[in-house]
Amino acid sequence: LFSIPAYSMEEQRDEQRRSIKERCEAAAEFLSDATTPSVSWCHLNEESAMLRDIIPGAVEIKGGDKDEKKEEILEAFQRGEIANLVTKPKIAGFGLNWQHCAWHSFFPSHSFEQFYQAVRRSWRYGQQHDVRVGIISSDGNAGVLANMKRKATNADKLFEQLVKLMNDELAFERKNNFTKGEELPTWL
Repeated sequence: LFSIPAYSMEEQRDEQRRSIKERCEAAAEFLSDATTPSVSWCHLNEESAMLRDIIPGAVEIKGGDKDEKKEEILEAFQRGEIANLVTKPKIAGFGLNWQHCAWHSFFPSHSFEQFYQAVRRSWRYGQQHDVRVGIISSDGNAGVLANMKRKATNADKLFEQLVKLMNDELAFERKNNFTKGEELPTWL
């Protein structure tokens, strides 16, 4: 009756597959309030297909699609012709500017980089709305979510330390180190 946390990779994969329907329904429910175009980020083909089927007007980009088709769909999404995009971080999580999109559903993995890059497609200069991200997981995959949160915390600490070190190196300190003594003019 209760979800037992998955510990091994095999258990985590089994939990992902077992909870596909519930997670996809939760993602669709979250995105039903979207006031801008949205992206559903997933990792499994079954997740992608189900999200495409249950989110109204959703268009799916699959890894097996030809590059031309992927490009056509991405350009249509960029132009606002597609309201809901379903894809994977490996496909569209890098290098795109989607300031017109402010809603994301995301199924977490152990990769904080994929999460960070996927969300940053919309959280960019020029974004005029609050970016909303629904991170959707099951109780059984609490360990995966905890690992991603741990990596996010470590990344924040690393960035804070980097900024501090850069500020220390770039700090200007005005010092007057005169090598000669003061000389007064003879007329004084």
